[in-house]
Amino acid sequence: MRAVSVRPLDDGAKGFVFVVVAGVLWALVSPASRVLGGMGVDMVTVVTLRQAVAALVLVLVLGLWLFAFRRDSLRINLKTAGAMALFALTGPLAANLGFMMFLRTLSVPVGMVIHYTFPLLTALGALWITKERPSLGEWLGGTMIIAGLSVAAGGTGSISTAGVMWGGISAIAMAVQSLFGRKVSSGRSMTPVVLLFYSNALGVLWLLGGRWLFMGAPISPIPMEGILWASFLGLAASCLAYGLYFEGMKYVTASSASLGVTVEIVAATSMAAAMLGEFPSAREVVGCAMVMGAVVLAAFSRKGR
Repeated sequence: MRAVSVRPLDDGAKGFVFVVVAGVLWALVSPASRVLGGMGVDMVTVVTLRQAVAALVLVLVLGLWLFAFRRDSLRINLKTAGAMALFALTGPLAANLGFMMFLRTLSVPVGMVIHYTFPLLTALGALWITKERPSLGEWLGGTMIIAGLSVAAGGTGSISTAGVMWGGISAIAMAVQSLFGRKVSSGRSMTPVVLLFYSNALGVLWLLGGRWLFMGAPISPIPMEGILWASFLGLAASCLAYGLYFEGMKYVTASSASLGVTVEIVAATSMAAAMLGEFPSAREVVGCAMVMGAVVLAAFSRKGR
């Protein structure tokens, strides 16, 4: 009997799988935010704890490993440190905070329409920042995502101005981290591992400092269930998801990566049905189908490049 040989994934396919898995992990944030919102928990505190748990784990595990085996990679000059501090604020931190805040003030479909304008923002930014021209399939995929989410959001009622603002912040921040992550990961200036370490470590300093300056205390009281949810998100949606996303961008363009993670929409809808009993409407099913079509289109566009 002949043995069946399995061809290993090429680097591009492997990178695309990484960003898709990251999108599934980020989908956990949607049902978690609904649960935490129902408890009346302050979302800024949740994001602070999530970032703190991620930073603590990365400092204790990743930081010690880097210090022991790749100490030189931790040495960065003042210019790079400033860029990393700005990225930590305008990238992962702003994306996490904006996403959780708009979920409190907008319906999930409407919020997702705004949030997932970021693949098109990424495609536009790629022309200037990473000098990578998105393919026709990637432009079409980004348009399909907005169209699909618009179908899903139809007839959802009034829209909160604050929610639109937070959704816009999260969209811009996702584009920033996609473009910056691609530029760093595809070059030689910094590895994805070091980018993950510094973005989380500096992000928690921004959060704690901002809370202390504007609210007088780093965190608000939170029940144990909220602490457990925040810790879980710190491990799954921050450490693991961002690690996979930055690693994936070593092999795929920022535009491809931003389209791949939109699988989050379908995964979040499925999780809401399984965990919260919130089953999608016919509109939302059609919208999710269009989003998955965009992801498939992005995958085939990547193969053709």
